[in-house]
Amino acid sequence: MDIAIVGGGAAAVALLDQLAATAPGSGGVTVFEPSAHLWRGRAYAPDLDSVLVNSPPALMSIRPGDFGHYAAWLGERGPAHLDALLGQPLVPRAVYGGYLARTAETALATLRGRGWHVDVVPARVTALAGSGERPVLRTEDGQAREADHVVLCVGAGTPEDLYGLGGAPGFVADPYPLARTLEGVAAGSAVAVIGSGLTAVDVVVSLAARGHTGPIRLVSRSGLLPYVWQRPLGHQPRYVTAERVAALHREHGAVTLDDLVRLLRAELAEAGEDFDDFAAGVLAAPSEDPVRRLRRELAAVGDPEIGRRVLQSAAHSVGPYAWRLLPEADRVRLRRHFRLATSLA
Repeated sequence: MDIAIVGGGAAAVALLDQLAATAPGSGGVTVFEPSAHLWRGRAYAPDLDSVLVNSPPALMSIRPGDFGHYAAWLGERGPAHLDALLGQPLVPRAVYGGYLARTAETALATLRGRGWHVDVVPARVTALAGSGERPVLRTEDGQAREADHVVLCVGAGTPEDLYGLGGAPGFVADPYPLARTLEGVAAGSAVAVIGSGLTAVDVVVSLAARGHTGPIRLVSRSGLLPYVWQRPLGHQPRYVTAERVAALHREHGAVTLDDLVRLLRAELAEAGEDFDDFAAGVLAAPSEDPVRRLRRELAAVGDPEIGRRVLQSAAHSVGPYAWRLLPEADRVRLRRHFRLATSLA
């Protein structure tokens, strides 16, 4: 089989790693990536050292089921990037890009050794047409390639100019790479950041690292900053797992949001924690003063409760699988809390 992968960032690396581990026989893989940052994508391209990977190493493994894969690659580099509060290494994103590149190169070498034809095309795909049984991809430089399967790994793309500010003096539509963007920001100037998510955090932290002295304001409809990760306790969930979710699906033919809540409730009950108190605290976040909430969470980095740890980890490890099984009505329920959910995760 011939597989065409459009985009050469982290999603493409994950696919190649799985192909190298599980694909039988031989075939062909063609990766189309026009940028200079092959395997790194926009997120993990070279930038300031203040632009960090924001999750513990166990959740950054590219290989599902092997939570130590990234940590093993990090090895001796880890202690140099140890975060004092978290007790875990949080590396510059460009360093993580090196992990992605190494994983991709290893996967390609494995596929070649098995007889697969592997090609990386530094061109942008501009069209996809169904010609007969095999789709045809066309690139901006005039190439045409057929494939049996086409996988889109194009990421989220650059931000939209939702407020029509393009061309306004001082407006930056896409802040990355911050190394380039912040060169044009005077140290004493006033900066307004639209939003309060991880990109906003990158901007603020990087300005501070450069000694910015002017006022910085985050302008946000929700006022929600990303939650602070707590130090890992080594707790292994017994209820909130992909295996439990799969069992529910086999038994009932469906998985509902109420099913997932029951799993989390059981997890907390076994640890002696009250689910209703925990849920009330999560749902109260949008009405809490963001600065007070940030300071409270920083003070609770080492607290022994497992509730937020389990929910945050499950959002990454179980969430993508569970989402596909939820009925549309439950997806609508979750989308109503989209900003809260993404800040928590």
